[in-house]
Amino acid sequence: WYAEAVKWALNKKTITDDSQKFFPDNTCTKGDFYTFLWNAAGRPQSSGTNTFSDVKAADSYHDAAIWAKEKGMVSGSTFAPQTSLTRSECVIALWKYAGSPEGFYVNQYLEIEKHESDFGRAVGWSHMHSVMGGTDLHKFSPQKTITKAEAINFMYRALK
Repeated sequence: WYAEAVKWALNKKTITDDSQKFFPDNTCTKGDFYTFLWNAAGRPQSSGTNTFSDVKAADSYHDAAIWAKEKGMVSGSTFAPQTSLTRSECVIALWKYAGSPEGFYVNQYLEIEKHESDFGRAVGWSHMHSVMGGTDLHKFSPQKTITKAEAINFMYRALK
């Protein structure tokens, strides 16, 4: 189910063809996700400085973390690169990467009380563009963690 997305990711050099590094069924960490997204964006150089206490210059996600903060996709003084990425974090990051477009809202998911929130707007945008669906008809499951294959599939749908 994720073969087309992985092929796209390999062609864009979002992921490498070294299966020892991808592990599609493993949980996607924040370090993994933002590195994938940064790679998909063409590995842009950031003009920002590292303000994260848990990111070192030698870390593989160093440049991706600084770029993600500069783009407003992450905030705070810690990046938490080994923390599992949730569905809400993923959809908000992809929506922000798309420029935080306005005008989209769908209230079919019980977890979304206010569409004025970034989460509500992001889910509405995602629904309108078939990026991420719910885990069932009325649940988005925002705190559920995602696998690397899911992350690449959502990214593929958002960026293709």
